[in-house]
Amino acid sequence: MTAERLRLDQMPEPLAQLVKAAATLANQHRLRLYLVGGWLRDFVATGDWRLATGIQSLIANRQSLDIDFAVSSDPLPFVEQLAKQVGGRVVRLHDDLPTVRLARWLEDNPDAVADFTALQGDLESDLRRRDFTCNALAVDAVELTQHGEAIILDPLGGLQHIAQRVLVLTHKRALQDDPVRILRTFRFAATLGFAIAPETKVALTEAAPLLLNAAPERLTMELAWTLQTPQAAEMLALMDETGVLTFLLPELMPLKRSACCWLPSLGRLLPHAGSRSANRARAARGDGRRRVQRTPFAGAGCFQ
Repeated sequence: MTAERLRLDQMPEPLAQLVKAAATLANQHRLRLYLVGGWLRDFVATGDWRLATGIQSLIANRQSLDIDFAVSSDPLPFVEQLAKQVGGRVVRLHDDLPTVRLARWLEDNPDAVADFTALQGDLESDLRRRDFTCNALAVDAVELTQHGEAIILDPLGGLQHIAQRVLVLTHKRALQDDPVRILRTFRFAATLGFAIAPETKVALTEAAPLLLNAAPERLTMELAWTLQTPQAAEMLALMDETGVLTFLLPELMPLKRSACCWLPSLGRLLPHAGSRSANRARAARGDGRRRVQRTPFAGAGCFQ
């Protein structure tokens, strides 16, 4: 289901109250304030966070009190003022792209998190700097508060891509701007159930060597999230298809010379893929040998 407008009464009540407080403060200071990011994407993907099903239900419930804003000012003083009204803890996250978190703004819920990032230029320029078109949506929080509903702004066709359930980059250099987005592609494909667009696969192959220069701790987090999903085996196969696995885990590449070793070796990386890959390998051999014992994942390649 694709949504083109967001109504305030479609949001969880505590989140709606936070949006009202933030929008009122922004209006008082004549600032622009937009809802952006994952919560808005998931709302569009499900049509209504309360009506979500399957994987989307888990996503919507988990993120229903986790939201992102873009504000046309230094976010630190803005969030400090907001915290005085609604409570919560103010945490400065990044300075290169000024981002401030309001944590535990709902006292009895540790998952109540709101991140405020400084708007980069005008709204369209800001959205074009993001990773995928499905994440390049925005809602004017002041309009939403004043009128009870607002248009979901979509300059890059994200609504259509969400309806098609496909991951499309916002621009050609999106992966070069942040190579960690290479692994994030597979995490989103796994958790959202989206396909990776053909042009995105080409971009992944071209950008794969950049993984060697990315922060290992960020890569580890993205890979761990992906490996915890039921689609982990499929994602590993896609990483191999696009050449990403060559730079991520180069120690596995010699195993590709032998099909009887390749799939079981992938299987030992994670629980979800283990039974599937080992079963495929046994079927290919035509025998009933015992299942290969799984071992914990150990980082290599760009994780060193």
